Amino acid sequence: MDDDHARTHLVRMFPDYADSVLWLDGPVDYGESGLSEQLVADLREWEEACYASPTRRDVQQTQSLARRVAAELGSRFAVEYDAAEDTDDVRRVSSARPALNVEAEAAFLARAEDAVRAQERLTALKDEPGDGTGWSAVAPLTGAEYRPRK
Repeated sequence: MDDDHARTHLVRMFPDYADSVLWLDGPVDYGESGLSEQLVADLREWEEACYASPTRRDVQQTQSLARRVAAELGSRFAVEYDAAEDTDDVRRVSSARPALNVEAEAAFLARAEDAVRAQERLTALKDEPGDGTGWSAVAPLTGAEYRPRK
């Protein structure tokens, strides 16, 4: 089994005013997630309930939704969620079974693998010998590029 198949990717689930409660390398747009319509509707409803009563989160509902996300995504993903608002009680659920929703699994896997490749590129840049780290900045209006000094 290669590294991509052995790796478990972490999806975080929390309300944060990003039009999605699911985060991988950033917020996951529901329209691009491949998740079932009913699960997306339930996630939206849960998010609204969290905003309506931020101190009274239904832990069982939260865990149930996290388990449903994990089941749709399958064994290559784990879903992390806060058991209650303003606590350090973070829990993680996963499924030992293949994805119930192969479209969602493919969408999340493509995004997770892109994030892994980006991190590998950054690590390679950092380790490159030379006169700096390989980083540069570009001025948005002029396009001028600035590199670190030697």
